[in-house]
Amino acid sequence: MELKIATLNIKTANTEESAAQTGTILSEIVLEHGIDILFLQEITRFTNMSIQRAMPNYTLVGERRFDVTKLGQILGSLGIKLNAYNESTPILSRYPILFSETFPLRWIPTNIKELKEGLKPFSIMPRCETTADIALKDLSSENYLTGLSTHVTHTVRSMQKKQLLDLLEIIRDKASYNNFVMGMDANLEVNDPILKWFTDALRELSLERVPVVGKTNGDKYPETTAIDHLYVPTGSIETCGIIHDKRLSLITDHKPAYAKINI
Repeated sequence: MELKIATLNIKTANTEESAAQTGTILSEIVLEHGIDILFLQEITRFTNMSIQRAMPNYTLVGERRFDVTKLGQILGSLGIKLNAYNESTPILSRYPILFSETFPLRWIPTNIKELKEGLKPFSIMPRCETTADIALKDLSSENYLTGLSTHVTHTVRSMQKKQLLDLLEIIRDKASYNNFVMGMDANLEVNDPILKWFTDALRELSLERVPVVGKTNGDKYPETTAIDHLYVPTGSIETCGIIHDKRLSLITDHKPAYAKINI
């Protein structure tokens, strides 16, 4: 069965007004490019509502990061709601989603070095991953795959490794009994040693990185190659690349990496 998947980090929108056009533009891109499953990052409550209004025939799943951490749960019990930067890493699918769950990744500094590095803007923030079991043909459990969407921290190298270790534990479980695909903003370039280590570890699970090399984030950033990555079953890739569309600049400073696969 052929599928087209993609991953995209959307510009954070902390008001309903700033998210208003996101759903419409994203809907146009998804439909015109025939994307079946889209892994998203930095989706706020307002962006979520905008997407769901514009794409009623698609399913969007994924909880927000503060909501799945102990800190967020404690604050919630005190009646304190966190909306600003309380983002999710959801999965958008044109196929029915049978089950989904969101788990936190390690994010709290455990030593002075991590604390100092994490004082940079938005480095010490909760991170999470969303997984979903997606029915490809009907609601039979024999015809589904598992997808995972996530967003790894930036600047704190040791925390990036910890979060990828958390992801590996989840993937080893999910990929052991089902077709598995993954999209992520890793904040790590193609040739980064940490990403290479992660890619090698996934290769042992019969998963390969989609070989997108071109820059996927904005020109104001120092990276020269992709930091947004897709992983799919080994040998399943038919075509892949980066979607270039001027409309995207209105809702994101990233470009979607995509792959057409046959599973």
